[in-house]
Amino acid sequence: MQFNEEALKGEKLPITGFPKHPEGGFVLMNAMRDTGGLTIEMTVQPKDFSHWRVLLDTRNDLGSGLYIQTTGYRQLELNLCNTETCETWATDPGLLDVVRPHQVTFIVDNGPDIVLCAVDGQLCDGGTSRQFGWRHYSPFLGNVLTNKKKEMKILPEEMKSLKIYDRAMSVSEAVNNQL
Repeated sequence: MQFNEEALKGEKLPITGFPKHPEGGFVLMNAMRDTGGLTIEMTVQPKDFSHWRVLLDTRNDLGSGLYIQTTGYRQLELNLCNTETCETWATDPGLLDVVRPHQVTFIVDNGPDIVLCAVDGQLCDGGTSRQFGWRHYSPFLGNVLTNKKKEMKILPEEMKSLKIYDRAMSVSEAVNNQL
């Protein structure tokens, strides 16, 4: 799925191109598969980084889905949720600011069950705040679904471009796309 700046002017966007779930909505990712995954590429310019400002949200009424929010430390955080648990990972602290747009890519890879990210052509390696630039997530996360309306909510004034892939992108591909 790809949305340009013109399409991002609304607060809700259609979700297409993912497998349908029998109870409605789409399956964004099945964490119990050994292959596949999900990649979210976006260009954003948050107006501020106060805690819990949601920039993108696909969750259903039971909380299953994904959302991206600010954390307060000039970071963006990806949250992958099913009805019972959430797995989260954030960009390295301090890489983002409100002065200019930033290219951010979150990669969720079902092979090794890891999530990682890149910002403005730089792989987030943990910096001084954590030992690694990636995190294992539980393979029992299961299906990450969308809402039954098959739409995502965004903050249109802060989201400049958005692409969602139904596969895990390689790190070199993600960084190259940002250059």
